[in-house]
Amino acid sequence: MALIENVRGIDPIDSRGAPSAARLAISFFVSLGYQAKLTTIRASDYGGATSRHRLFIIVTVPSIPLPGILLPTHGDALNLDPLVTTSSAVRDLG
Repeated sequence: MALIENVRGIDPIDSRGAPSAARLAISFFVSLGYQAKLTTIRASDYGGATSRHRLFIIVTVPSIPLPGILLPTHGDALNLDPLVTTSSAVRDLG
């Protein structure tokens, strides 16, 4: 399994219809016989001290299933851990 992470900007909507870098990467892996999937998450939903959106390309061989939707671990819902703030993330660096 391979996991490629980058900024959401590598998958822009192109008015000319040209494929993005992310879509080209997926096409490349598929042409080699792998399966690939693109997903975007907000880092704070998974314990990151930022609200930035991150793009992930997940690549596996056909015999390994691609993972499903990643459920958030942090947020305002009762069953989730509280969001991590920047100050709490660096508090012990002091």
